[in-house]
Amino acid sequence: VGRLAALFAGSRFLSALLAQHPRLIEPLFSDPNVLLLARDQLRADLASIRRELGPADEPDFERDLDALRLFHQRQVLNVGLLDVDEKISRAACETALTEIAEVALEFALAVAQREVARTRAPGASAAPARFLVVGMGKLASRELSYGSDLDLIFLYDLPDVEAADAPFAQESCVRVAQRLISALETPTANGACYEIDSRLRPSGNQGTLVTSLAGLRDHYDTLAMLWERQALLRARPVAGDAAAGAAFESLRRSVLQRPLPAGAAAEIHRVRLRMERELAGETATRHDLKRGRGGLLDVENAV
Repeated sequence: VGRLAALFAGSRFLSALLAQHPRLIEPLFSDPNVLLLARDQLRADLASIRRELGPADEPDFERDLDALRLFHQRQVLNVGLLDVDEKISRAACETALTEIAEVALEFALAVAQREVARTRAPGASAAPARFLVVGMGKLASRELSYGSDLDLIFLYDLPDVEAADAPFAQESCVRVAQRLISALETPTANGACYEIDSRLRPSGNQGTLVTSLAGLRDHYDTLAMLWERQALLRARPVAGDAAAGAAFESLRRSVLQRPLPAGAAAEIHRVRLRMERELAGETATRHDLKRGRGGLLDVENAV
């Protein structure tokens, strides 16, 4: 009872999660001194939940979605209980929430790739592409909080694909990204996992959902604005092909090591003031601790 009261008193997000999914009350009576789960333990828990819902070797997109949601809710609540009980630090809490998100992304990507391969039209090219999910912002810096969305960029590389097959491979990657987003974002009877924000990709919402590594390199060589270079300070591969991840990291470091253009400080200041003016909406009685004057974004810009 004490843990339940502390949970409702300490977190609106966690208490709402428990109210919406009463089956999650069981962890309240688990060992309050349990340690945070390591990455492999989280993967094992997700696999176990999936097996409980039906044969894991039989493709079933709906059961996969249910397993993802049950895993996400249970593990987020487990972290929350340790947080409310003051058993873990804020940094450990954010890291644990990030680990949960990355395991969910791994699973969602595997499901998405399976579904796209399974529904490929007869005779369609099966040209291989190296698909990569890049985390941005707080996902990249391992600082997720409760209810955070995931800032993602979807990339692909075609090292061994003939020119004639490239459009088919690109289309396949777009479908994988769409399926991945659906797996995490679509509301079901068990809720949803995460909202996905992919606006940090080249050209934002006007651009293609998935970008080739070559296209990304060209973008940073010719069109990228300074704030896009800043965004690369918090960017890292979180799921997908390891070779593509290494290529992206090499590109990221190369872009960040280039000399800053003339007037860089003034441009950074201009963009920051615009965010403060247009997004923070501060008044004499209302302050925005993230985007307002002297808020978290000012600290991050200084760093």
